[in-house]
Amino acid sequence: METQTQAAKGKGGTRARMAMLFWPGMLAFAALLYYGLDRFNDALTHESTDDAFVEGHVVPVAPRIAGHVAKVLVRDNQLVKKGDPLVEIDSRDYELQLEKRRAITETNQANLKAVSKMLELMAAKTTTAEGGAKQAHAMEDSSRATTANAQAIFQLDQGPAKIGALSRQDYGNAEAAAKSATANLHAAEENSAQADSRVIEAKSQFAAAQAGVDLAKAQIKEADIGVNGAELDMSYTKIFAPCDGRVTRKSVEPGSYVQIGQALLALVPPEVWLVGNFKETQLERVRPGQPVEITVDSLGRKLRGRVD
Repeated sequence: METQTQAAKGKGGTRARMAMLFWPGMLAFAALLYYGLDRFNDALTHESTDDAFVEGHVVPVAPRIAGHVAKVLVRDNQLVKKGDPLVEIDSRDYELQLEKRRAITETNQANLKAVSKMLELMAAKTTTAEGGAKQAHAMEDSSRATTANAQAIFQLDQGPAKIGALSRQDYGNAEAAAKSATANLHAAEENSAQADSRVIEAKSQFAAAQAGVDLAKAQIKEADIGVNGAELDMSYTKIFAPCDGRVTRKSVEPGSYVQIGQALLALVPPEVWLVGNFKETQLERVRPGQPVEITVDSLGRKLRGRVD
């Protein structure tokens, strides 16, 4: 009896050990089955690649003028905002150019005032000359009428004088009046010609003054353009961040001489994206807007995105 009882006990212990191994095995099998089915389902409904890289815009920063660098206000990898100062170029030469341009503008403005005053004088002189010429022509017309009348009377008196019906004194007076009127007419004609000449001279001087005013205005316009250009160059001595971003590729230091368009540094905006390389056969069902799961090894975390 004792031996049978021990055998029974041995069989019961074996069954207990088998049961203890069975259920963990079944659980492990179920887990592997679930995991395998999940992976199998992913393989049917998802596409993946480990050939991917981060991409983003790189904004180069370069000067619009040449000069010595006075200040560098940022360091490598620094995060800056749009409008933050980055680099300052020595502005003394450009300040001098601006002062010269402004001085030229002031000189041209003073010249414009002078020639404008001269134009006013020439306008007044032309008006006076035209008035004098008008008066001279009126006197000429009056003198011509007087001369014609005196000559007509003298012609009429010649007949009576020949037959003695007119005294010598009256005849002489008519002759003298005709000659005097003719002389006055010649003087009036000469005066009209001189008055016309003065009008021509005044108009010529007025045109010259007008040309001087036009030239002065053109010079002022050109000088203003020069001032605007010098002011623009002055503004270029300070370089500001064109956008938000992180400073990279910095190759400028205080004291260095930079040329127009020379790369000083670059800004990388915070907006970046992931470029994934897939096989053509993987892209059959990929559409814009689909969700994407991204695993970054260096971060040890998963990110969410979408197909663009």
